[in-house]
Amino acid sequence: MPVSPTSTQMYSMFRLCRQDRWRSILNTILTNPEIALTPMIMDNHIATTIVHQAITSKSHTAIRAKVIATILEQTPTAASIRNGYGSLPLHVIAQRNTKMDSQTKERLILMLVRAHP
Repeated sequence: MPVSPTSTQMYSMFRLCRQDRWRSILNTILTNPEIALTPMIMDNHIATTIVHQAITSKSHTAIRAKVIATILEQTPTAASIRNGYGSLPLHVIAQRNTKMDSQTKERLILMLVRAHP
């Protein structure tokens, strides 16, 4: 049964996101999907989620896309969580110059729309 993560655990997850350690993040969310639904607080005190961070990261596209897809498959409600700026993951992927190829971006947009129509 998933356990609600502590703020300390979520800060550690935020650090992993910033370090582009997406494989570690993927392994963690496979163990406890609740982590994908729990906001993290950035250094500027604004809330974010793993999905938001995976979208905005500049690291390897394939592993970031796998993290996002896994989260949406396990916990589709993650698509409905707004960040501290009021943006859904769909807003972020549509508005930002994300560092991913157009096919991957299109596939993730479709997954986000299906998860949160």
